[in-house]
Amino acid sequence: MRGRSLVLALVTAAMVAGTGAPARAGGMTLQDLINNNSTGGTNFTLFGGVVINVSDVSYATQTNTGSTIEPGASGIGVSTTTLTAGGVTYAGLNFGALWQASGVGGTLDDLLKFTVTVVTPGKEMSNIYGSANLATKGSTAVATLSESVVQLDNNPPTSVIPTTIMSPTNPSFEYGLIGGPYSSIQITKDLALTTNASGDVANLSTINQLLRFSAVPEPNSMALLGIGLSTLIAFRRYFRHHVVV
Repeated sequence: MRGRSLVLALVTAAMVAGTGAPARAGGMTLQDLINNNSTGGTNFTLFGGVVINVSDVSYATQTNTGSTIEPGASGIGVSTTTLTAGGVTYAGLNFGALWQASGVGGTLDDLLKFTVTVVTPGKEMSNIYGSANLATKGSTAVATLSESVVQLDNNPPTSVIPTTIMSPTNPSFEYGLIGGPYSSIQITKDLALTTNASGDVANLSTINQLLRFSAVPEPNSMALLGIGLSTLIAFRRYFRHHVVV
């Protein structure tokens, strides 16, 4: 009996964990996430015990001219992180590297895209928070990070936040997901750095992607609750009109 109980416990744990390669404790890079695309993505356990799966990861250069620093996917570190804003704790991922354009004709434009799916049963994403460390030096330097998000729960996918552009003067944003909560969203980040004068510099580093989760009642549980309440009301009405003397 003990052996059978142990097997059942292991099977249950595997089902709850879901698919996807687990994130290593330290040393995880964006290249690791890309490599794990073929094996179901990468699972991350966030603050509060919520597990997310990151899949369909891509990273591409759109423009790279002049004097630039562009990290390859293996040079971008990925780790879990938290942030508290307005008394609410957000949990998610940090992408750490240095992107830079400088001098005359410095232009760097990269595109990062990935899908986030909630693995933990009964949890979905209700809010999204993004931030980045952007800095410029000189009158021609521009540093922006634009973000767009679509939901993948319904077909066709639709935008669930306004397309947002972060800059040194507007380095963060927070939105409730339109029509949410959702179990799966696709996030696209477009970083753009430009300079056009000697000594001017545009930098981007420390990209944070954070989420807020809400509990979602199971449909069966809600249906049972509704049936129970209806039955209780019916009994009360019956006994109210059929008092035994």
